[in-house]
Amino acid sequence: TISIIMVFGIFEAVSLQAILLGFFICFYISIFWFILQFFTGILGFWLEETWILRVTLQMITLFLSGAIIPLELYPERFVTILNYTPFPYLTYYPIKIFSGEFEHIWTCLIILGFWGAVICLVNNLIWKKGVRLYTAAGI
Repeated sequence: TISIIMVFGIFEAVSLQAILLGFFICFYISIFWFILQFFTGILGFWLEETWILRVTLQMITLFLSGAIIPLELYPERFVTILNYTPFPYLTYYPIKIFSGEFEHIWTCLIILGFWGAVICLVNNLIWKKGVRLYTAAGI
């Protein structure tokens, strides 16, 4: 996709450094997204259906990450608060990194790392409690 965009001149040429850093951040985000989806999956110990929870999480993430409405259109106070959550670092800031604005790399890594660690701790607690309470029936 990037090569097609560059060949047709839709956007300015992107540096190799921006592409590599962008892919690194995307890999980091995919690990965070896995941890978050694992959280919604292990809630299945208590919920019969987790599909609606996953869809709700995805919709909230799409709106708060700047994927549907760019963060520039949100009120400034809201964006300031939102920057302490992992949501804008899932879409908005990786796009900035791909376009060559590198000032948000460390913030992205720190915020996603913090929230990833918090969710991992919660996942661990839910998993341990869920396995203790789990009973299976059948053959």
